[in-house]
Amino acid sequence: MTHKFFIGEVQNKRLKDALNRESWQFGDIVFTNIMDSYLNLTLKMNALYQWQQEYCPKIQYFLRADEDTVLDVHRFDHFFVATV
Repeated sequence: MTHKFFIGEVQNKRLKDALNRESWQFGDIVFTNIMDSYLNLTLKMNALYQWQQEYCPKIQYFLRADEDTVLDVHRFDHFFVATV
């Protein structure tokens, strides 16, 4: 199981620099050139699915969660493995 954060285009230079540093450090951020806005959520999700098809085409399951969602990974893994 792995995770990635999909970040849209950010106007704030300090925030953009901090995100770039974090991306280099942890490798868990994927940037899109779509302005990060709720109005562009459909476009951003389309970019996410295209990324998945390009870099992880053989995965069997894919979970997308918003930033206001809490996922208990251990519990999720327990119940997911029990049903597969």
